[in-house]
Amino acid sequence: MKYLDYKLNAIPSPTNKKDYSLDMYIAGSEMPKLTEPVEPVKAHYMPRAIYDQGQDGMCVDFTFRELAESFMLAELESEYVEIANGFFYGFRGERDWQGEGLVPVEVLNIWRKYGVPRRKDFNATGTYEQCKAAVEAKGKDIFNLALSQKIKSFVRLRNVHEIATYIKKTGFPVPIMFPVYSNIVEAQGTGIVPFPAGTFLGRHEVLACEIFYRNGMPRVRFQNSWNENWGDKGFGDIDPSMISESWGVWDDYPESLSDYPTEMVFQVGNKRVITDKGTVVMGEDEVPILHNDRIKLPIRKPFELIGWYVDWYQNIEIDPVTKEKTYRDYVLIHKYPSDEHTLEKFGIKR
Repeated sequence: MKYLDYKLNAIPSPTNKKDYSLDMYIAGSEMPKLTEPVEPVKAHYMPRAIYDQGQDGMCVDFTFRELAESFMLAELESEYVEIANGFFYGFRGERDWQGEGLVPVEVLNIWRKYGVPRRKDFNATGTYEQCKAAVEAKGKDIFNLALSQKIKSFVRLRNVHEIATYIKKTGFPVPIMFPVYSNIVEAQGTGIVPFPAGTFLGRHEVLACEIFYRNGMPRVRFQNSWNENWGDKGFGDIDPSMISESWGVWDDYPESLSDYPTEMVFQVGNKRVITDKGTVVMGEDEVPILHNDRIKLPIRKPFELIGWYVDWYQNIEIDPVTKEKTYRDYVLIHKYPSDEHTLEKFGIKR
């Protein structure tokens, strides 16, 4: 088997300050101390088979399919459910990457919003266009089939200590990305992936399942999608420093957001807002109104209901020649309390 012919199409997720962090889910006393050795740990819920992505660049799709099976295993316990391949690969948002390969955070957002179907209801492999055509052929039915397998949130794990803490806390494996170089051939038969050397071939997504020590140094063991003949019966391990991206999937919201509504229904002309956390009464100036066949909804209340901040600022700009004053109004909507740096970024002066 020529594993160097396997396509490596994992695409790095962009950095986003809005990504949830591990400390939003667990107590500060449980957060790992980076000055201490990482704790050995092993995932409890693991997929039951080593899959083979073949010559298709679907490593991200296969990895998240495996992770979804782990979640179903935890949910159903006695029953093992196989999850579809190709749904994540073929279904993308309008602003998502539309070529070969996948961006992990885009997969996470699709999984969170739409779910993922079971293998018995849908399965496709191949190029992006082939998987896209398979999804489109199913029409709206595929979304009804996927609704039962949604996640609520996900967290970017910043280092091997956080990966170990997440696995210990949840029992689930972690999708990770690492760069692949031509010397990966040395891992055949042992699964021990050496430090990068030779030609850069691309980035690969796999499912990290264990943190252990070899010769006094921590290693991350992972389940690959290159069939069970690769590495150590389909598994491999790498030095933690090689990991460029990792995510933890949570079937819950961060504790700090648990009391906020996630769904709201507004009725035009009515002060009541029906949410999944109860009913909220708004002020007279916050009521949605119908004007010239258009619905107008004041923005402060909806954003504040979900825990965001809505601030109003007014800048006064004075023309250096005419001395005329120009008043500019800004509405700043943001997830965290604003600071001077944030305001300066948008050209707002306080």
